[in-house]
Amino acid sequence: MAKHAKHTNLHPQVARLCANGQVAFANGSIVATDAVVYCTRYTYSRLPCRGTRESATVEDNRVGPLFKHTFPPALALSLSFIGVPMPVFVSWFLEAQARWITQAALPPEEDMLRAVRGDYHAREMVGLPARYSHDIGLFKSSETRAFVGKYADLPDMEDWKMELFLTAFGNMNDYHATVQDYDDYSENIREGFQRWLISARAQYQAAIAAAGLVVVVHAAQLPAPSHV
Repeated sequence: MAKHAKHTNLHPQVARLCANGQVAFANGSIVATDAVVYCTRYTYSRLPCRGTRESATVEDNRVGPLFKHTFPPALALSLSFIGVPMPVFVSWFLEAQARWITQAALPPEEDMLRAVRGDYHAREMVGLPARYSHDIGLFKSSETRAFVGKYADLPDMEDWKMELFLTAFGNMNDYHATVQDYDDYSENIREGFQRWLISARAQYQAAIAAAGLVVVVHAAQLPAPSHV
């Protein structure tokens, strides 16, 4: 926040979003906005603004109904949620969501609601509680890849990166207290990581050269994935 202090104005809690695009705050002040971004963290107790709670609710940490975990059918495209699905390869998946909401061509509201109800029913049939409604990534990389491939123009996630994510996530769950001590990455991950480091170093050097800068970097051994 301090970095952007000259361009930042602090306001109290949002009271409501107005139909004309203005935002009304708890102290009675009103500002005109182009977009509102709510940073809700990972636990949802309630939706922050009146006017949205009738169309999207929170039940056992499930935000819904959300078409593809992103759009409440009654308020699309004026309201969207980014980052609700977990666990996913965060930066890659969230960028795909962000790209989608800027160019989404959505089906009719009733079709979106039918798709959400179908997803809820499928999860209920296998005994999943509501709080796991947005769990699309855990050991189901095909589902996250299918989403990105269908709704965004991002390249597919390289196999070694997906394997790294799943291995690290599994180690974090199994060896929470000592996860930093584990170095059980496969040869596929190690080779992929080394290729990425070499490529990143070349891109960095090219950017420095293009800017006409001279940078001296002490030579260091390329680290292993466990040191990232």
